[in-house]
Amino acid sequence: MSSAPRPPDRNRQTQRPGTGASFIADALRKGRVRQAVQTLRDQTGLGLEQARDAVEGTGRHRTDAENGLSPGEVPRRSSGAWLALLVVVLLLGWVWLRRDA
Repeated sequence: MSSAPRPPDRNRQTQRPGTGASFIADALRKGRVRQAVQTLRDQTGLGLEQARDAVEGTGRHRTDAENGLSPGEVPRRSSGAWLALLVVVLLLGWVWLRRDA
């Protein structure tokens, strides 16, 4: 379940030392995803899911809805292998028919 973004808390100190975009980038380079998500939430007032998606760069809550996919549904892709199989079957059928003539 997704919650609406909460407004920033004005009582929090938004420009603390060790916060900001550079701090989030440094935390991600060091593999500290939780710390980056918490910093982003503190600064922007985003909910947990939105902040996590922003840090991970997935944006799942928007992409799935735009593509018309249900949660967990994988987009279908056509490989064209069926076309190659059809051509082979038609060629074999043509060769078989020509052999009898």
